Amino acid sequence: GGSDDGSKGAVWVYNYVQPPAPTITSFTPTSAVTGATVTITGTNFTGATAVSFGGTAAASFNVVSATSITAVVAAGTSGNVSVTTPGGTTVLAGFTYIPTPVITSFTPTSAATGATVTLTGTDFTGATAVSFGGTTATSFNVVSATSITAVVAAGTSGNVSVTNPDGTGALAGFTF
Repeated sequence: GGSDDGSKGAVWVYNYVQPPAPTITSFTPTSAVTGATVTITGTNFTGATAVSFGGTAAASFNVVSATSITAVVAAGTSGNVSVTTPGGTTVLAGFTYIPTPVITSFTPTSAATGATVTLTGTDFTGATAVSFGGTTATSFNVVSATSITAVVAAGTSGNVSVTNPDGTGALAGFTF
């Protein structure tokens, strides 16, 4: 005969316990620009593998605790905040991505005091300031989200910039 280790017919039972699903109860702020940190509050965040804003992956995130994550917004879109853990994925609607202004062109590229310059770009809505070479424009008018007319003050050559509550966009090449 042979030897019998007693394992014939033995049944091994493994109990796999699914980790609990995460939940998001809130996040703050509810609107943010690229590079801003958002704090996400909820449950079962341990082991989180992904965080996104409006479907765009966070630039980075840190699981502070089972109930808190801090995440840095990447250039993104508005929509759901999402957290994925081994227990599943949870979403909470209501995030608004706020883009900073982008100047794509301006005309004329050279102007004197009192001249009107037309700026073209994106996300000009809510502009709070326009400057030429670091000098604030005498006045400006947001024609649309993609167009601003501004009157040159006594200024200097350099960047043309547009500031809104979410940041500043600039484009070099203005000559005073």
